[in-house]
Amino acid sequence: ASCSFPKDNQKVLFLGVDGFRAASAAMLPLPNIRRLESMGVFSYWASTQQTGITKSGPGWTSMLTGVEPTKHGVDANYDLSDISSLYPTFLKVAKEDLGKSVAASVVWSPLIDDLINVEDPATLDKSSIKSTDASMASEAKKWIENENYDVIFTDFDGCDAAGHANDFDGYDDEYRAAAIKVDTLIGSLLDAVENRPTINGEEWLFVLTSDHGGEGNSHGSKNPYNRRIPLIVASNSPRVGMGRASSHDPGSHLDVFPTIIHFLGGDLPLDYLDGQVFGFRDYERTPPPQPPACISDPSSCGCKDQNQADYRGTVSTTINGNSCQRWDSQTPNMHDRTAKNYPDSGLEDNYCRNPDNEAGAWCYTIDGPRWELCDIPACPVSTTNEPTMESTMEPTMEPTSAPVPILSNPAIYIRRIKFRKNLKSKGTKVIHIITMYFVNEDLEQISGVDVEIGYESTSQGSGVVKGKSSIRTGNTILTIPIVPVSETIIVKMNDVSREGYTYRDEKNYRDANDCPAFSDECPTFELTAQSIIRINARKN
Repeated sequence: ASCSFPKDNQKVLFLGVDGFRAASAAMLPLPNIRRLESMGVFSYWASTQQTGITKSGPGWTSMLTGVEPTKHGVDANYDLSDISSLYPTFLKVAKEDLGKSVAASVVWSPLIDDLINVEDPATLDKSSIKSTDASMASEAKKWIENENYDVIFTDFDGCDAAGHANDFDGYDDEYRAAAIKVDTLIGSLLDAVENRPTINGEEWLFVLTSDHGGEGNSHGSKNPYNRRIPLIVASNSPRVGMGRASSHDPGSHLDVFPTIIHFLGGDLPLDYLDGQVFGFRDYERTPPPQPPACISDPSSCGCKDQNQADYRGTVSTTINGNSCQRWDSQTPNMHDRTAKNYPDSGLEDNYCRNPDNEAGAWCYTIDGPRWELCDIPACPVSTTNEPTMESTMEPTMEPTSAPVPILSNPAIYIRRIKFRKNLKSKGTKVIHIITMYFVNEDLEQISGVDVEIGYESTSQGSGVVKGKSSIRTGNTILTIPIVPVSETIIVKMNDVSREGYTYRDEKNYRDANDCPAFSDECPTFELTAQSIIRINARKN
């Protein structure tokens, strides 16, 4: 029998599961995930965004906005506030354009503090930030039972935490336990929906997906373990289809925005979106174009879609004619790109290779710069789009920066510095707030970093402020004492330290236009009441 629902009785429950590896979601005994499968269209080969690293910041923002990181501007976990005003979240569109009431309950606080509220503090009618999945889900359950919000956004963090602590693998005891716990909590929310006294007159949409997968205890590599995620669109509405999505069009978490807005009656398509409506009978998707397949010949060329990681030829000079250093030699350049550390990368003799996902095959040089790309021919591509076994392989190496020398301790960098002000006493005095973000070589946030800055001002004289970076966000917030609005404060970095790490501040880890923060070339900053300064110390 067909059903129809009043337009004002449409409800959305978004279930975001951080770090939910697709294979684990598909294979584990998760009865409530299976329950959602039976109510709609599901895929365990959906893709993440494709233009950013597989981190939470880019992933969640792409889910919320329906566009790639190259558009929304968020490229890491600590710059969610960089979200472009051109690409609103589906929460903002639901509230502002469709007149819906919106609530969000999360564990990862930057989703609300640095993204949703920064975009528009009026978007959320109700918000909650909790320290555990259980307390987060409990709050959302209360809203379902006792309130009447049209869109409820949730964020489960347990799978990601277990993956980082152990392994993003359903065979790992800790990860499996975390996934089962999340599944149980999802079941409690579904039960709350089914037990609503008004459920018979309500049309509900459930969307479940993830920001990224995982491999080992990380998720930075450009491979299917990290780029492939679950996507389930379920409903009590006949508008939503049933069964497994086509393997030729498995969906993407970029589809979340258009799917939810389509369900709520918004006007689509919006030409700027990178996603499409997923799982609805009343929307015809355009299958994604298949890239031309590489005709691999590892002995003479390298496939462009693998950044020539498949190349196994004998070229041993760089693009500028410099001779390559043997991979088993530490002279003249010390390094860790060895056959032992990268056993599947063909690191033999002094032949050009790409073990770490650089732009192409490269080598350390004997008589030139530390390392350089090689002039390796690109393999041709098929004009029939029939993929070959070789061309469907995806790189499994961790994306890293340009090769760097081995350090006695791992390196730590300042990735970003922000200055802002808080006016007090009706604008006659000001507090300067400095936020610094710390990362390792893989751009992963680092907690427990001790920071010390010195400052000078007319009214306060000279002094020192100390802080430690947060476990959750990898940043530290330092506050300069209150001074009059008319006064200028001079600040300078005194110390950055963390046991087991070496602080580095090399130019080649920063954008060309960035000031090397707190180095001798940029020793001080002058802060005035008008100062709103942001320095991006990005890794090249």
